[in-house]
Amino acid sequence: MANNFYNTTTTSNNVTNFISNSKFAISVSCLGLSLNLFLFIIITSNRCFHRFTYRLICVCAISDIVTDLMLTANYSFNIYDASNIELGKWFCKIVFFTMSISYGISIMTLCLIAIGHYMTITNSFLSIPPCLRNHGALLSEIFTIAFATSFSYPIFNAVNNYPDKPTFCDFTNIDRSLSIYLIFHAVLFYIIPSFLLIVTYYKITYHMNKFNSSIGYCRAAHKSRKKLIKMLIFITALDVLITWPVFASTVTMAVMQKSQRDLGDIKPVYFTLIMLSLTTTVVISIVNPISILCLDAEIKKGSLEMARKLAKILRIVSIVHLYRRRFRVHRIAPINSWTIVDINGIY
Repeated sequence: MANNFYNTTTTSNNVTNFISNSKFAISVSCLGLSLNLFLFIIITSNRCFHRFTYRLICVCAISDIVTDLMLTANYSFNIYDASNIELGKWFCKIVFFTMSISYGISIMTLCLIAIGHYMTITNSFLSIPPCLRNHGALLSEIFTIAFATSFSYPIFNAVNNYPDKPTFCDFTNIDRSLSIYLIFHAVLFYIIPSFLLIVTYYKITYHMNKFNSSIGYCRAAHKSRKKLIKMLIFITALDVLITWPVFASTVTMAVMQKSQRDLGDIKPVYFTLIMLSLTTTVVISIVNPISILCLDAEIKKGSLEMARKLAKILRIVSIVHLYRRRFRVHRIAPINSWTIVDINGIY
């Protein structure tokens, strides 16, 4: 009986801490949402960004926007603390399913960007048929979306909530098949893409340095490409470093066949580490747009132009508002009534 009381108290404290952390995560996810929307508007509104790399960066921005929306909705739902069990169950399923699709699209799109630059530097595009060369990015992205959606579908069935806490999303019943799936999910969505990105960018830097030292090509012509590749390496390294705690947590749950709540009952520090690892996923949606806006010269230039346009619009709106305000203050009040004076009475 004492153990049951301790477990109940520990679970209640864990859930309370999670709700308090949700308030901070909402503000962070809203910041990431605004930054990714700003990046999306810059890329889509400028014709110079209608290229292979920037189109795929735009796909990553859309993926981060969806992730921010889902995280904001998820944490808001936790704070709201609804009592509808059925609504909470479907909400958990949709949020986790969408987030898995969004992350899968984002990490595989980064792989496509790396492979595209490698094929460009090594002139491997010449061996591809023209029809596939012209529509390769579109076909690759369609395959990426289809694969991420189909492979994430088991999460929709596995995620559930608890009757005493309808807003708490968890893998409530981890059996052997779900454990195997979670391990494969980590392998296909983290280990293989991370290994592919490391090898590809290593080969890219090796070919560029080798080509530069042997032929001595014009550095000015390839300066922008080098900066772009350095930016992509930086963003990829941050994504790999930030997301590894999430997959480490899911693999831990899969190996032990314990849910988040069960691990919290065993040791409260496990629950805290899992919650922190899930919260770090919010940081990706902020790090990516900030890195692109700061490191890419062309996007930085486009963002400054966009900021000037927004400042000009805000200045015009403020001037119009100030003029209308002054017009209201100094306006001559209309005469509402006339006073009739008896002239004969004066004399």
